[in-house]
Amino acid sequence: MCTRWVLVLALAACGEGGTAIVDAAAGDGGADGRAGDDAAAIDAVEAPDAPAVDAAVAVDAAVVVDASTADAAVVVDASTADAAVAVDAAVALDADSGCPVGLNDLIPASLAITSDDNTKVWLNGALIDDVPRVWSNPQRYDVMIYAHPGRTNVLAVEGVNLQNQVGYDRGIVADLRFTVNGDPQIVLSGAGFAVTNTLAAGWEQPGFDDSGWAAAVELGMVGMAPWGAVLATLAPGSTARWIWTYDPSLNPNKPTLESTYARRRFATVDARCPVVVE
Repeated sequence: MCTRWVLVLALAACGEGGTAIVDAAAGDGGADGRAGDDAAAIDAVEAPDAPAVDAAVAVDAAVVVDASTADAAVVVDASTADAAVAVDAAVALDADSGCPVGLNDLIPASLAITSDDNTKVWLNGALIDDVPRVWSNPQRYDVMIYAHPGRTNVLAVEGVNLQNQVGYDRGIVADLRFTVNGDPQIVLSGAGFAVTNTLAAGWEQPGFDDSGWAAAVELGMVGMAPWGAVLATLAPGSTARWIWTYDPSLNPNKPTLESTYARRRFATVDARCPVVVE
């Protein structure tokens, strides 16, 4: 007989007023289908291990917590949940599976990203970076993500365009790598991201409903002109795609000032922890 628990996550509580949960390292320049809450958002398995991160330093308790520090307002189990709790997904774990991963366990991940022209980044509702930079100065962030395959992570990116030129003059490219039980996994920018040009309140938060957003338009693989091998140092061998809400090379009426809001929901893949979506 299998015993099931309902895993719940109060997503609206994540990241409010939280500090950045990452260490950033500046670079020196150099497709997949839309994923849902319960789909594994893994684009490849050839990425190197992500650098280790000290959870005591990198994890802000206001953003992600373990079971010893969580209260009912942040992370709850079935015994404390009530109707007011925001539920990310109704996920049941087979109690007989022997899954060694806790609901609140975290693992390190490495995010390499840039946008033409500026980038703002959130992970699970927590602001990682909003410092203006040029696209040729990509950044790497050592972050912590939820390890349990029944827990959804959300990467949110705002790409800000400031110039208007013929051809490809705006875009977002991202490469997120992590290792689960010795297996490298990766989430790449591509059609699996949901995008819009319309700002909505709370769009960067995990619980936001992006079901009405369109799939990102892929402009081409990282390395394409005019940007070149911009992630070569921070994410060697990356096959991430530049994305936007439309193909700027085909739009003669594109605005000069424009933001694209992009979101990707993803979870780890761990054969030790089967999950059943109800």
